[in-house]
Amino acid sequence: MVRLKDIARAAGVTSATASTALSGRGRVSADMRERIRKLAREMNYEPDSAALLLKKKNIIDVGFLIADGQSASFGRFTEYCASHNLRHQLEILTPSNRQSLPLMLKSRTAAGVLYSGYVCDAVRTFIRENPEYPFVDIGDTFEYSVHSDFASGARDAVRYLVELGHRDIALFTGNQEFYIHRQTRKGLQQAVREFHLPCGPDIPVILETTDHYMERSLRWAETLLSGPNRPTAVFCSGSVNAFALFYTAIRRNLRIPEDLSIVSIGDATSLHLQYVPLTTLEHDREALVDAALEMLFQRIRGEAPEQKERSIPAKFVIRESTGPKKETGRNGEKRSKGPQKDSFSSDPSGAPPSGNSGPS
Repeated sequence: MVRLKDIARAAGVTSATASTALSGRGRVSADMRERIRKLAREMNYEPDSAALLLKKKNIIDVGFLIADGQSASFGRFTEYCASHNLRHQLEILTPSNRQSLPLMLKSRTAAGVLYSGYVCDAVRTFIRENPEYPFVDIGDTFEYSVHSDFASGARDAVRYLVELGHRDIALFTGNQEFYIHRQTRKGLQQAVREFHLPCGPDIPVILETTDHYMERSLRWAETLLSGPNRPTAVFCSGSVNAFALFYTAIRRNLRIPEDLSIVSIGDATSLHLQYVPLTTLEHDREALVDAALEMLFQRIRGEAPEQKERSIPAKFVIRESTGPKKETGRNGEKRSKGPQKDSFSSDPSGAPPSGNSGPS
């Protein structure tokens, strides 16, 4: 049986472009549309019933379910839908309804669904009982999923700090219930072994909570920066931890990055606005959404994706919160050690606060 990807391969285009040309919607030139349709006729291509769902008017072409406040990808999702003339729908899952089956899945108003955030038990049960329903997750380890490679990203971030001359690096990760933090922990452990760091492979976990989280983070930061063996650099699991480090460093007359370099998992849309723009390890949102939608529409068309799980390189964005380690010379003056910030490129101890929340 001739499949859509066979038509796309013969035309030298992506499956998404071939689908757009055959459906008669979206932005494809008239010449390209006619060439692809001609190939489809010559190859006796017949779209299956799953593909025909997209042409019905009583359903949404694609839906987006967002849990744990993971809404940063929604902008790219709407851009994609607008450029491909797709009817779309958004549903936010709040903590109060997180364990309930989303209305979009109950009603099946969408031909397929993207999901961002932790996949709750109710959704897992639905997909297990309805394995043919087109569903793709962003950020978790579901059967069909696209996620960021935070293991390699965390390792590269620590390598950057080592190349800046730092050895006394405090490494922290987040709640191991979430894939992003399990991957980050793996990358940090690899870096400890590879670069022979003195902190040891047991990376402490900082669990987030909405209850007095900043207060808990401030106590953690105070403990970390007031000890006799204060680190010269910190990798932390989220923006609140980074804010606490900034505030505590200022109170203790420590300069950033001269006395303390900080790297955090975070989102550039807000973190670059704070005092001393923060160096971050973050998602490539555009690449994640594009890859997830490509996989989703393959499933909607009844095709088997070549990869059920895809890993997208995380982005390591160097800003002003990291710099060379300062060493004291013979006359007491400060001197820099390590390369300058633009020399690095990447494809891309105290009791921690407790609680439970989603990934940063």
